[in-house]
Amino acid sequence: MLQQFLERLEPQWAASDDWIVVIANAYWNGTEIDAVCILPSAILVADFKSHGGKLTGTENGPWQADGILVKGGSKANPFQQLRDNKFSVLNWLTSRTLLPGRNLGHISASAMFSGRIVDELELPPKVRSWLYPTDIDTCTTLLKSLGSPELRIERKEAQEIVRRLSP
Repeated sequence: MLQQFLERLEPQWAASDDWIVVIANAYWNGTEIDAVCILPSAILVADFKSHGGKLTGTENGPWQADGILVKGGSKANPFQQLRDNKFSVLNWLTSRTLLPGRNLGHISASAMFSGRIVDELELPPKVRSWLYPTDIDTCTTLLKSLGSPELRIERKEAQEIVRRLSP
């Protein structure tokens, strides 16, 4: 799915002055995360899911896509997995004094599905303010729409994050 994801991003960012940094399969505070996307005013923590269809579930209950259980790694569901992954990235950045003065609470997350989804999740507004289920075909639209005035990131800062993650 990572290859498909990168292929979806290419038309938007390959020939543009805009930039995006995608860090795939890296460890953040001991947690392996499928992808972290850094943009000029957003950070998105992504987890790839090989499902599609009508997406149902809650914060604490199971998630299903067309009646098939969607796992959240070792967690009960993708919400719990992505919440923990978001805080792994936030804590990693904080412990290394990267992006000082920025509101890292504005980091977003997405469960990205391989098939088209219809989002019928029952999630509270507070969760919906940072968690965005999407599918591979509409992930570019999500990434273009993300942004927080309290999370401005210079390209060189994103490059420093990549450098610090490298072994």
